[in-house]
Amino acid sequence: AMTARALSDETSIDIEFEPLLQERNFGRLRGQRFIDLEARDIDPFAENYEPEEGETWQEFDQRVTHAWSRIQSALPSDGILAVVTHGLVCAALLRNHLDANAHVSDSGRLYPFRNASFTRIESSPPWRVELLNCAEHLEALGDQTSIYGQV
Repeated sequence: AMTARALSDETSIDIEFEPLLQERNFGRLRGQRFIDLEARDIDPFAENYEPEEGETWQEFDQRVTHAWSRIQSALPSDGILAVVTHGLVCAALLRNHLDANAHVSDSGRLYPFRNASFTRIESSPPWRVELLNCAEHLEALGDQTSIYGQV
């Protein structure tokens, strides 16, 4: 919400909050540092990990699919829409709905999203990714924010 408000303040764009675009619900892990989870041998990103009182990956992907439908419905005729969300939501969109083939590494992996990075996609199917996880605006400010922090 803070990033969306900052964007709105700079551009005078109206904000519409969509709960479907919230980060994955990690339940009881929320607020814990990754380094502390690692020390307890907990990998919240493991494919089969189901956080207590949180979302499974399947539930999360289903929610993001509903969000993607809302995004498509909200797309104005000029094809320009800013969507401010979280890294795992972006990754789920890439995995399930967008054509990011031009940005996949040699290992076939898409890299984690930096905090406050931006991605630009075409405004019609097949929804090709034109720019992925760009953080040049942060680097220009000397921001070396880690991509990892806490759940």
